[in-house]
Amino acid sequence: MEMIWNWNTVGSCFLAKSWYIRTEGMMVASSIGVALLAVTLELCRRACKEYDASIVAQMERSVTAATLTNPSLLPPSSRSSPTVRILSLRVSPLQQAIRSLMYAITFSVAYIVMLLVMSFNGYIIVAIFVGAGLGKFLTDWMVVKVAVSQNGGEGTEKPTGIESVTICCT
Repeated sequence: MEMIWNWNTVGSCFLAKSWYIRTEGMMVASSIGVALLAVTLELCRRACKEYDASIVAQMERSVTAATLTNPSLLPPSSRSSPTVRILSLRVSPLQQAIRSLMYAITFSVAYIVMLLVMSFNGYIIVAIFVGAGLGKFLTDWMVVKVAVSQNGGEGTEKPTGIESVTICCT
């Protein structure tokens, strides 16, 4: 493995002796595989966000159901100032274990990508950039919520803007 910038194809070696490039076709296949690895990294990041969002939605549903069956959980209402009760909820040990496992997988893939960048091979680095961009395009389509009232003005609720449930795996 060279520790300077290079555009070598045949004779390059990545991560292990078994990943030795003997032909230009192997280099093309390696570049495609590395790009797919970068896409996989973005898929892992998205999976972490989606899992966290599902936990939040599940907790919101359980709190809503609990307040419907037991109204004493609701804060007392007042005409002068509405009262809000903040509930702090923790994920279950199983949910936290799943979150940790997903993070470990994401971290491992990111670390392998970092090691591939350290090969200083231009083709591999470009493949990582292409894969990361493609992965972002495929997995992270931005959604913005804007509140609009019937008369065309701003609604009573403020827009939530760009939503990100968690900082896990970002």
